[in-house]
Amino acid sequence: MRRWTTWTMLTATVLCLMHEVSAAEPAEFRSLAARQRRVKFAVVMGHLTAIDSLVGRSAAATNINAKTGTRESFTVNSVTAQPSVQYEQSTEHFSRFYTFGGMGEVTIRQQPKGSAKVVPVELTQSSHGRLTLSVGQDGVLLNCTAQSLWHLLLCEPDVCREHLIPLLQVLRPEWRLAEISDNIQHQLVQTAASGRFPDSDHWAQLVVRLGSSDFDERRTAERNLLKCGQPVLAYLSDLDRIRLDAEQRMRVERLQRALAVSSDDTPQRVATWLIGDESIWLGMQDHPYVSYRQTAAHQLSRLLGKPVSFAADDDQQSRRTQIELLSRQLRP
Repeated sequence: MRRWTTWTMLTATVLCLMHEVSAAEPAEFRSLAARQRRVKFAVVMGHLTAIDSLVGRSAAATNINAKTGTRESFTVNSVTAQPSVQYEQSTEHFSRFYTFGGMGEVTIRQQPKGSAKVVPVELTQSSHGRLTLSVGQDGVLLNCTAQSLWHLLLCEPDVCREHLIPLLQVLRPEWRLAEISDNIQHQLVQTAASGRFPDSDHWAQLVVRLGSSDFDERRTAERNLLKCGQPVLAYLSDLDRIRLDAEQRMRVERLQRALAVSSDDTPQRVATWLIGDESIWLGMQDHPYVSYRQTAAHQLSRLLGKPVSFAADDDQQSRRTQIELLSRQLRP
């Protein structure tokens, strides 16, 4: 049997990292990160994540595309299913850097080269999942923090769709994040109109019972929370751990492991999570559809327990002035 040369072995290693390229999109227009096949980039519970199919193995690949003038490098190093990933993409006009840490940290950065008219963008995600997005020189277009990627896309849709989503689609071209965001809004409005809301008060009572001095009460509370299924997972993730005692923290963490998901977020899952989030409904009061704005004002009134003064039929500038006033009122 003929032995492989070093060059042949290197070529085979790189090919093992590549996706089969869709006939509708020529290979030269897909990034090296998009073509590799072992790591899947996803949004899970609102947080960017990289999921590895070959735990315990490391790999590296580079690519120089003479047609597009693009230089790329991709490395993955994993001990667990959540790997450490680094990807760099460079052209004569910009440099892009993507880093996914093993503890959930993410950094995505786009920088112009020379006098190129490329907008600087930086997105960071902490190990706790909180995101910070800066767009434009010194954040002149947008500089904000958010609880999740969905909060960013729903509350700052215009800037995110123009500058952030294209960077994410470098990793996964078929990632229809704008479409998913629209579907989340539709699902939120439908859920709000139906009046069927998650019983967060009941969940809060069960969490209190997780710290009961009675063993049977603790066990029953944990079982009842588990029966609530996926809708309760986001609620548990948002709990302030400092306010929980050791018993509660242990049981909450056990529930999170039992309910954990590694699949992409769906509009239904996200809507169930965000239905009680005041900031989402505040931002939706600037939606192009007047019916959405009316539902948002009604839902915000329900959450606050008092009427909200908002004229959904006003022009955009007037609405944004009203939203800013409401936003100041909601700040702690």
